[in-house]
Amino acid sequence: MRRLWMVISCLLLSTAANAEYSVKEYREMRAKKDDIAWAVFRNYINGVGTGYQWANEFVAADHKARYFCQPQRLSMNADNYISIIDGMLMDMSNVPETQDVELLLWHGLRKTFPCP
Repeated sequence: MRRLWMVISCLLLSTAANAEYSVKEYREMRAKKDDIAWAVFRNYINGVGTGYQWANEFVAADHKARYFCQPQRLSMNADNYISIIDGMLMDMSNVPETQDVELLLWHGLRKTFPCP
């Protein structure tokens, strides 16, 4: 049993993890059309967006102002988040290549769904 845990630990520690994606990495990934890398990114950005939604709900539950006010009937997914990132990149022509796309998504959600 101990040997099994060691093998599992080694496998988990040896996998490549990317904490964030830069604008440069995002653009290169889209240009290459690498299905595996793109699928990983889509899952990742969907998780980031879901985390932002949870954070938004937690501040609302504490009776504080929401960060963004997404329509209640709109169900967000990776395609929506990617569209928001792409929109931010088009609107901001001078985005540094080192900028994290997660931050673009955050600002994009606030811009796309402003609160009254």
